[in-house]
Amino acid sequence: MIIFSAGAVYLTSLWNKGFEVDFTLSLFLRTVLIISLFYYFIIPLAKLILLPINLLTLGFVSSIIYFILFYLVITRFSLIDIHAWDFPGFNVLGFTLPKMHIGYLSNILASSVSLSVIIQLLGILL
Repeated sequence: MIIFSAGAVYLTSLWNKGFEVDFTLSLFLRTVLIISLFYYFIIPLAKLILLPINLLTLGFVSSIIYFILFYLVITRFSLIDIHAWDFPGFNVLGFTLPKMHIGYLSNILASSVSLSVIIQLLGILL
């Protein structure tokens, strides 16, 4: 669990220039432990509590709650610095993603989705 979170934090910091983490060993371990706690304990508890509402809204409320919880975690503990940045764009096999400005709230959303997807993928692969 903790290794997946460490990998997710590291990989997210590689592609997202607005997601900055201090890689000093003690601070990085604190960051990873908090992210692990968030994704392995708080999120499942929120899923259980919000199950009836999620069924009615087809998971929309769940997405909003995850965003708010991630925002509270990063602002409360101040171990991750998230700020606006300019995405340079890229082109892969004819698929082009243009250059764009990513704002603060958009970057929080992108970071939380990135962490969640990477943790889930690592959990499936390993």
